[in-house]
Amino acid sequence: MPVFSKGDKAVLFVHVPKAGGSALENLFTANGWEMTFRDGKTGKHSQNWLRYCSPQHLHAEPLRATFRLERFDAIFMTVREPLARFRSEYAMRSGRLGLEPDAASVDAWADRALRKYAADHYVLDNHLRPQSEFLLPGSHVYRLEDGLDAVPRNLNALHDLGLPEEVPRVRESGGRGLSTREVQLSEELTARLRALYAQDASAFGYAGPEG
Repeated sequence: MPVFSKGDKAVLFVHVPKAGGSALENLFTANGWEMTFRDGKTGKHSQNWLRYCSPQHLHAEPLRATFRLERFDAIFMTVREPLARFRSEYAMRSGRLGLEPDAASVDAWADRALRKYAADHYVLDNHLRPQSEFLLPGSHVYRLEDGLDAVPRNLNALHDLGLPEEVPRVRESGGRGLSTREVQLSEELTARLRALYAQDASAFGYAGPEG
């Protein structure tokens, strides 16, 4: 989870994968905040090869064991409707893996990914873990569907962070591959994902198909 520091303030961002986090990281760093506890390197010659997942995607349990949470000026996280988050995950990987958007192709990839998740919840750098497992006590929680601009606006009001209140957008696929809206989910996979992410829907106010 990235830590942002500026002057005497320290902010912990609980970065749930595929919930708008990159845009918020960019917002902080572009406005003079130092970002630590983040390592995007991959491959056998990186430290992440030796970790369960990269530090920026750790969930609540290891964060509680790592940080003195009460010393942060603010802790916040963003969340996303679970089916849309899964679509975004697939779209992100589509360019590199040559994935197609049809339901059969999505089913095939999802089946492989979810089998791996069942054996190792850290698979894909913690990208498949339920968002509810990232939630820390005292966190400010923002839903992506309510607009990212609400994040700096509210944090400024509560903690005087001095952030611009408009968040520049980051394209989800990084300029390659499918868009999230192209990814089709079968009824069977939809039911499977709703079961896996039922606590997310309950904890963050998502009800029915995509909120």
